[in-house]
Amino acid sequence: MPSTRSKITVLTPLDPQIKSTFQKLKEEALLAKKQLFEEGSSSSSSIEETKIDNKWMTKVEQTMSKLAIDQGTDVSQPIRAPNTEDNQINFPSWVHNNLNLKQFMGESIEDPHAYLTWFLQFCELVRLPGINDEHIKFLLFPFCLGGSVDDWLNLHPHHSLTTWEEVKEKFLNHFFSNSRVEAIKERIVKFKQAPTKSLFDTWERYKALLRSCPCHWYNQFMKISMFKKGITNDCRRMINASTRGNYLNKTTIQVKTIIQDLETRERTVETNRSNPSKGMYELNA
Repeated sequence: MPSTRSKITVLTPLDPQIKSTFQKLKEEALLAKKQLFEEGSSSSSSIEETKIDNKWMTKVEQTMSKLAIDQGTDVSQPIRAPNTEDNQINFPSWVHNNLNLKQFMGESIEDPHAYLTWFLQFCELVRLPGINDEHIKFLLFPFCLGGSVDDWLNLHPHHSLTTWEEVKEKFLNHFFSNSRVEAIKERIVKFKQAPTKSLFDTWERYKALLRSCPCHWYNQFMKISMFKKGITNDCRRMINASTRGNYLNKTTIQVKTIIQDLETRERTVETNRSNPSKGMYELNA
């Protein structure tokens, strides 16, 4: 017959402060859980930071490497030419040959205005089917720049120049500075005829000086007056005689016509003196 006596169990001694003990055990459990969470979070954060840092470093290394290669292969095109159906435009060899022979180098003795005049006249000789005049200027202008002038053009942002007027303005503002304008204007005001030079040579030199500075802002009366003041007394008397003493009563166009007529006559006389007629030699032969 089975025994009905219950098994003996060890009872936990009664804790007279069971409530405070329970609270203490609860706090210890929470503290241990918090420490465990912080340790795991710190480890995970460290791993993520390492991944991020490695990813960032890899990205920087790739970018710098790519930049190092692109510096030698990337081509800046400051002038944005209009789009065409055929992007491969081939100019005749004579076009490139002429541009290479007459490049603008940015030297102080070069005249930017005169060069642009030549360039525009040259572009008028170039005709390609389906390509307008402005497009031809855009395509040829970079090839006419030599030396440091080419570097100047490439300093402009990519496709920042979209019209010929913008290109022209940038070019003249850089290579025809305000100080250069003032220097030429002073030469115009103080213009003098050399004692050994004829009226023809003097008039041509004066006109070339005016052309070298289109922005001088002198009107026709001022230009003629400064020229008349700068020539010799003999030439001045010739002009006064041609106007019959009524110089101030003549229009600027009339005075210019008189000066040009005197110039033509003087040039004809000089030509006849330097080239005697063949009849004299034939008669003496």
